[in-house]
Formats: sequence, structure tokens, C-alpha cells
Amino acid sequence: MTSTALASLRPEDDEYLRKLMDRFGRTGVQIQNLNPKVALHSMFIALHPSKIIDSLREKPPGCMDELCERAKGYIQMEEMSRFRNEVHQAGQRHDKNESNTKANLHKSDKRHKPNKR
Repeated sequence: MTSTALASLRPEDDEYLRKLMDRFGRTGVQIQNLNPKVALHSMFIALHPSKIIDSLREKPPGCMDELCERAKGYIQMEEMSRFRNEVHQAGQRHDKNESNTKANLHKSDKRHKPNKR
């Protein structure tokens, strides 16, 4: 495998940063005598526009290890955001199901009507 394999890596549709970094690392390990500057440049090309790429352009990392360390913070933010969205969506589904259940109660069934006090 050659360094062109790294240069041709592109993020898949809606691929998370962690998965892209893992694929990049697995590919990079398979390349003998990989020049670190080529690897770093290939990672810049592979990353789609995001906060991490803006940060890397402002202060370029000196090596792949530094890039990986900086990426960890962005991976954590991405995972927290995804978790927060999943919790929010689950809450909305629960609220919708609960309101549908209340709306379907028969009007004459007084056992299930909320107390108006």
C-alpha cells in the first residue's frame, strides 16, 4: 500500500470523526516508510469542513500525535452532541406518545380524566 491510499481517503456520508480517524490510522499503519508530513497533509485533505479543520488551520499540528490528541477533544464534543440529540429525540417521542394516549381516552370514561382541582 502506498501513501496515495491515504490521499484518497474521504469521509463517508455523515461519518463521525472517530470513525474517520480510525480508518485513517488503520490505513496509515499499513504503509511502509510513510512520511509524517504526507500523513498530516492527507489528514487535512480527508477532513471535511468543521470546527476541527478551522482549528488546525489556525495552529497547524507539528505531528500526527498532536493532531490525534487535538482530535480527541472534537470527538468527545461530537459524541456528546450526538448523545444529547438522541436523548432529546427520545423525550419528544415519549411526549408525543403520552399526548396521543390522553387524546384517545373516551370522553365518558371519568376514571382516566385528570382531576381539575
